[in-house]
Amino acid sequence: MPSLSPAVTAAVAAVSEDDFVRRQEGTQSTAAAVTARLIDMLDVQMGMRVLEVGTGSGYSTALLAELVGPSGHVTSVDVDAEHVDRVAGLLARQGASHATLTCGDVLAGAPDQAPFDRIIAWATATHLPAAWVEQSNPGALILAPVALTSLAKVGGGLLAVVGEDGQPSGRSLFPVRYVEMPGVAAVGIDASRKDDEGQAWWLSSERLRADGGAQSGEELLELMIRDGRQVAGPLVQRESVVGLTGWLMATRPAGLTTAALGDTRWRIGITTADGAALMSTFDGTDTAIAGDDAPAFALAEVVQAWRDAGKPGLGALEPVLSSTEGGWTVRAELRPTVAPAADAEENGAVDAHAGHQH
Repeated sequence: MPSLSPAVTAAVAAVSEDDFVRRQEGTQSTAAAVTARLIDMLDVQMGMRVLEVGTGSGYSTALLAELVGPSGHVTSVDVDAEHVDRVAGLLARQGASHATLTCGDVLAGAPDQAPFDRIIAWATATHLPAAWVEQSNPGALILAPVALTSLAKVGGGLLAVVGEDGQPSGRSLFPVRYVEMPGVAAVGIDASRKDDEGQAWWLSSERLRADGGAQSGEELLELMIRDGRQVAGPLVQRESVVGLTGWLMATRPAGLTTAALGDTRWRIGITTADGAALMSTFDGTDTAIAGDDAPAFALAEVVQAWRDAGKPGLGALEPVLSSTEGGWTVRAELRPTVAPAADAEENGAVDAHAGHQH
């Protein structure tokens, strides 16, 4: 993991993680090092005004308050009033009077505290909300996990800049997985059911939306529950599942599908009306298959194309923003010159799906 800037290193030294994170009570958390690294990407300077979307434990709020200093201001908005009240008390005891905590609609930002020089979010949205951009100064940086396709669970971190004309543009994408914002978890799911043990199975695919929707998807899920089997591959050890997932997002092969098959780890791969090949997003070394062989062959062809291109990582992907109702959708496209093989850091995305310490 890259070293932190002197400013963030000093902030980490000044803020006690243990003052905020309630480990014994089961508070969901992300490693402090991850929180600090993402904040470092924002280049927060003394005197800036920062909007934080998602207060969590308050640890990240305290880091941001330390970085902006008394001449700056941090506004943190969260949907959970208990979080907000608890963190407000903690910050008050530390004398951080230049931090404001508020409970409300996180997608709406904090218009009464705008404009902001930096915005950071800790939960995945379906798009970059217009309110965040409208509340930004020209030149502001926005760092947020966002959906990168119309399929469920497929997202990544976006670093965007707001131009002098008030329009956002993407600078880069990076591997990160965060919990979805309230109301987002089921977006993109086209068919779902539970197995005999009560475990959830679902599929998300544009093919299903065109070829019969839920009924077709439920039939495929039934096939996978009844006849599905696990095979090794398509990746081998030390190949980056994050890099391959990014390639799938950017190339969007026919039948691209995300799924959950009775466990907590979602999968990605290819389906047809008569079969499926869905690899684990843990490390890509096992694939669930069912029905005819066409999806498995198609997935193998995609993997080979990725290898032939040098196994590019997320650095090969360019964020492309398109205006839509309520903001901007973000999609990943291959850069004109693909990046070299995925580095070690991309062998595992920053996975905060289980929670957030920030």
